Amino acid sequence: MEYVFIDLLDKTKYQIQFLNDKELSAAYSGAVALVYPSLYEGFGLPILEAMKLGCPVIAGNNSSIPEVAGDGAILIDSKNIFEIKEALIKVQNVKIK
Repeated sequence: MEYVFIDLLDKTKYQIQFLNDKELSAAYSGAVALVYPSLYEGFGLPILEAMKLGCPVIAGNNSSIPEVAGDGAILIDSKNIFEIKEALIKVQNVKIK
């Protein structure tokens, strides 16, 4: 069964923002990570933008993403929520018992 991301939010509050280049740079610079579990990506420009600004990247291991990201990203199975969770823990250096 496929889910749309918004369906998974349930009652969680969220906002959709459209950022100009300056705002996007600030967002990447202050983010814990860019989580990019795309199942299909034409080139991967957001991955390059985030990496350029020192933002850790967690991205799907498919399409052109591994070639674009190289060793600069944590590559995950985009359909595996547990891999995404573990990657988020890893970028934050969180120790969980």
